[in-house]
Amino acid sequence: MISAESRKQKSIEKLNELDIPYIEHLPVIETSDSFEARTVEEVVRRAAASFFTIQHACDIMAETDVEQSKEFFLSMLDKWGLMDDLTNKEKAIFDGTSSNQDAINMVWKYEANYPLLWYLGLIDELDVPNHICDTNTVIQIFQNNASVEELCKASTLRDVEELLDEADLIYRYNWACVDHRVNQNKDPNLDPGVVYERHWGLNWLIRYDEDWDFVSTDT
Repeated sequence: MISAESRKQKSIEKLNELDIPYIEHLPVIETSDSFEARTVEEVVRRAAASFFTIQHACDIMAETDVEQSKEFFLSMLDKWGLMDDLTNKEKAIFDGTSSNQDAINMVWKYEANYPLLWYLGLIDELDVPNHICDTNTVIQIFQNNASVEELCKASTLRDVEELLDEADLIYRYNWACVDHRVNQNKDPNLDPGVVYERHWGLNWLIRYDEDWDFVSTDT
């Protein structure tokens, strides 16, 4: 088991390599013996429910055959047995009670979904978050699998220590982005939106918060 302090120092080494600012007194995150890792099916179901909702939100933003899109993605959710997995904010995207900003926020969840697919072993790496994720790769994953069961079989959970490494690093990336925005200190040359959403997904994976709609990304 890697100690929390060792993990923190590993993250700081990475930040130094990238010339990204940090503070020594930012706390450590938990260790692998202090939480219960999520199961393959749990992550697959969340990733899939999020993905189908995101796709409909994209169509809402594009104003392209919205009703047809709604019918199609609800049918996909039903086929995959995910209707009960939708969060309240996801349900609002389909029932017409969401605002234009809600749809925009939902599209951004592509970036929160990305680390879930990475943890499932379906994405090779989480690179430096200075650009948006490869959405075509995400789409291909769901085109190549026709059910929760198929996607579970295609998945291999990464080691928990690897997950915690990424959770610790994104925590420090996010601090650098917030510090730049609030205090006008050094620009970390990261995409703050991508960092924020990736932090969201990783914090959900480590059970920092259970409700996908309200994951905390405090720094």
